[in-house]
Amino acid sequence: MTQKTSGPAIAPELRRSLGEALARISRRFYERGFADATSGNFSARVSSSPLAFIITSTGKDKAFLSPDDTVICDGSGAALPGEAQRPSYETLIHARTYAATGAGAVLHAHPPHAVALSTVVGDSIDLRGLELVKAFAGVKDPGSALALPVVDNDQDMERMSEACMKARRPGVPAVVLRGHGVTVWGQDLDEAVRHLEAVEGLSHIIFLKRSMGAH
Repeated sequence: MTQKTSGPAIAPELRRSLGEALARISRRFYERGFADATSGNFSARVSSSPLAFIITSTGKDKAFLSPDDTVICDGSGAALPGEAQRPSYETLIHARTYAATGAGAVLHAHPPHAVALSTVVGDSIDLRGLELVKAFAGVKDPGSALALPVVDNDQDMERMSEACMKARRPGVPAVVLRGHGVTVWGQDLDEAVRHLEAVEGLSHIIFLKRSMGAH
């Protein structure tokens, strides 16, 4: 039987500063309607070797999240020994995203236009011709053949996380879960926030175009 190790040592100052940053993001997304009630979960990498990240605790109202409402998880998505709270339900998606992309931060939220749009499209949302795609790191040309991948929602997180990783597309740091929410990543929290807001902004534009009969 393999004994679970204690994981990497995380400096209290780093944990506190990241906890405060996650709490600010939580409040920001709550106020924008991206994370109502207890929905959404946000994380940041704290170690690369071995992989470990700090993530918001499960069941916490995003309007009132405190810097202490966090959990340190290892590369499998399991809470490290001694953690007092439980990690979010979607923690495995975060873990797989860190491993696959090398990201420094991963955010999962429920922005309404992106979620609504995901229920009336196929396996992708065409982004060509929309200037806001330049908010994605590395994208310079709004005419690029970019598309947001959309995967079917699944209550089995093993299948869900695997589907998200398979659906990733070059140049687009996001995956939309149909009728559920959006997972984005970035090199740090600031970039990940920008990517999440860009996904919702793009979805809003496309939503408006569809409502006017333009496709």
